[in-house]
Amino acid sequence: MKESFYFPHDYNARSDEKVLKLRRTCGLEGYGIYWCLIESLANSSEARLPLSSLEDIAFELQTKYERITEIVNNFGLFEHNSTHFWSKRLCEHFKNVTHKSFMAKKSVMKRWANIKQNNKGTNVLPTQCDSNTIKERKREEKIRKENKEIYSQLGNVKLFKKEYEELKNRFPTDLEERIENLSLYIASKGDKYKSRYATILSWAKKEPITKQPCQKQEHLSARATRL
Repeated sequence: MKESFYFPHDYNARSDEKVLKLRRTCGLEGYGIYWCLIESLANSSEARLPLSSLEDIAFELQTKYERITEIVNNFGLFEHNSTHFWSKRLCEHFKNVTHKSFMAKKSVMKRWANIKQNNKGTNVLPTQCDSNTIKERKREEKIRKENKEIYSQLGNVKLFKKEYEELKNRFPTDLEERIENLSLYIASKGDKYKSRYATILSWAKKEPITKQPCQKQEHLSARATRL
């Protein structure tokens, strides 16, 4: 499918002085032919067409060639020379569109150059989709963090209520001590843990068996008794 472009059509175009003259002389047929000619010009590569194409346009619109030439020549709505005709206003519109497009590309290239410099030569330009995904991810992360509660004195160990309850069931006698140990470690070494919950569980697995949670020791004792 051929790419389509838009050009402005003033809502009061029919009241323009030149258009009124056209309508008085040629009626709504002439008004329709005028806009068909504008569309044909807009669809051309240079916003102008050869005068020799008027016969083909007349055939396409199922109207008389003389009516087409009358509209092009007599109402001041089009300009022409010995070979081509065009609309001055349409040409000005395309000129503005081309200038805006050039300035937009120039702005993108400038931002691209800044991105490359800031990212030490990376050749990957973030897309709008990527940018929206990053923003959405940060928003969700912020919401998750806001739903956590503080469980350490220094305020750097935050857990979801469900996480805390699961840890409390697993470490019923010394959970607060474990939390404070993690809090002190983070305060002294820096925050490098994505999940406080997972860190407490991970540290517990590295402990000697004698320091494992009570329910695990009881399970092992019961198993040894059965054996």
